[in-house]
This record gives sequence, structure tokens and C-alpha cells, in this order.
Amino acid sequence: MEQHKIHKEPDQARIHAWMMESYGRQVAAIRPISGGLSALAYEAACDCGERLFLKVYDRRQPGFARWAEGMDQYISLLCDMNRTAQLKGRLPEPVLTASGAAYGEDGPYRYLLYRYIAGQTPGGERLDKARLRQLGETLAAVHAFPPPKELPREDFRIPFDGALENVLDRTPEYVVSTGQRSQILHLLSLGARLGRELETAGLPAVLCHGDIHRGNLMDTGRQLVLIDWEGIAAAPPEADLFFFQRYEPEFSRLYQQLTGYHPHQQAIAFFGIRRRLDDIHEFLEALASGCPSPLLPEKQCRQYLAAELERLALPMRFSLL
Repeated sequence: MEQHKIHKEPDQARIHAWMMESYGRQVAAIRPISGGLSALAYEAACDCGERLFLKVYDRRQPGFARWAEGMDQYISLLCDMNRTAQLKGRLPEPVLTASGAAYGEDGPYRYLLYRYIAGQTPGGERLDKARLRQLGETLAAVHAFPPPKELPREDFRIPFDGALENVLDRTPEYVVSTGQRSQILHLLSLGARLGRELETAGLPAVLCHGDIHRGNLMDTGRQLVLIDWEGIAAAPPEADLFFFQRYEPEFSRLYQQLTGYHPHQQAIAFFGIRRRLDDIHEFLEALASGCPSPLLPEKQCRQYLAAELERLALPMRFSLL
């Protein structure tokens, strides 16, 4: 599986040379920082005192195509949204290359660069009312921003349904019990039915982030910043709102006050079901393939999967915040 591995510590001299060649920035030091499941992350300190956030993707890694899809588009959108008074300071700020490109590539690696955000993720703490209001205002402004016509449109499908059933058939019962299998298949059936009904519901298509959770928020002390826009799409507002079920009815009321929009409960259920099944599918596939990505080692993958399976017995609430 060597072809799938990403270097734990990419060659520092190589990154320094790339930063100078592509951005004209002389880097004094680079240090690894905590990232997500898609890319390695670094803080780059420049000689001029500028701090930058660097994401390093390995194009050989499983899942790269999914993360890279639409990268040019969401970087361009972030640049455009950062020019508005409503969203300036609430979103990450991309740094384009000297030629104006969204990212650079060097051998198997793809690099994305942002202004560094001095802050921290909220961790396990619930957001207070002030932070929830900030996030609500950000979300309302994002949803009001016109989505480009070429942006992927929500189709209310569960595209991995057959793949999930297939990997379930190959998964030992000590990993997924008979009862859990039945619950997963029930959710697949329910999600498919809700999706068919929503196709003709006439819901609006707005610009959605698509992956709101604690790990994708940075608290600067003054403002919450909504980061990691890889899941961007044109979809009903519920594609973002379902993440807030833990705070119902508080957040729904706040969103209605800010936008005048009344969330569609079937849509919230559909997006919640699909997200839960998508996570289970991702972790099962990773285990079945021997967890080739070092960004998601087997022990961590099993822990994530166990947590998702435990939630199957709970009400359809998504405590990602």
C-alpha cells in the first residue's frame, strides 16, 4: 500500500523552495499543527513577520479526488465572500500564488495557503449564545450569497447506498452487530424515501458550507471563523442547519429571525440521515482497505466508527457542535 502513503513530515527544504518560487515569500520556519482527515497542516512563519496556514494534500492518498473536487471554485468563492462587509473576518482568507492560481503543486503534493488565524477550535465546549449568534449571522450571510450556476447542485440522493450495503456484507459482526446492521439498512431505506419526496418539495438552493462542526470553527476571541470549505454546494439551507439539532429550537428560531426562512423538518431529517450513513460508510471502507491513510489510523478509525454506531440507538440528533 506504499503508493497511498503521505509523508508524515514533507521535506522542509522542498516546501521552503516552493513557497519562494510560487509566492515570493521567504519562510523562516514551518511547524506542523493539528489538521483534519484530508490534509496535513502547518504554520509557516515568514521572514517579514507574516504568519500563514499551509495545507498539504497528497494526490496519491485515498479520498483526494473527493477533497480536491471544486477546489478552484471554493477558493474563488472565499475570495469573493471576503470582499463583502457581512463576511469579512468570518471566513478563512486564501493566499493566491504569484500567478493568481488557487493552489500550487509539487510532485505528488498539492498546497493550499491561507492567512493564519490566531485562535483555537471550541473543543468539547458548547457554544454560548453570543457565539451561536455569530455563527447564525455568518450562516445567514453565506446562504444569501449567490451560488455560481456551475456549483454542484443537491440531488437528494444517497450515492453510496450500494457501496455501503456491500461493505456491510463484508464486515464481521464483532465490528457491526446484527442489530446495528438492521438500523443502518432502515436508515438507508428511510433516507431514500425522504430524498424522493424532497425532489418535488420546491426547496431553495443556497450556498452551503456542508460540514459545520467544532473542528471547522476557529474562535479568535472576538469572532468565530468558519473554515474548511471542501463540502461547498448549492443546496437547501437544511444542508447546514441539520448540524444544529442539539440546539433546537434555539438555533432554528435564531435562523428564522435572521432570514425569515422556516426550516423544512423532512429536509433536516434527510441531511442528518445521509451524513450519519456517510460517516459510517467512510469508516467501514477505511477499515476494509486496511486504513491506508496515516491521517486516519486504524485505532482512531475504529473509535470514530464505534461512536457513530452507538448513536444509531439515539434520537436523530447530531451533536457535532
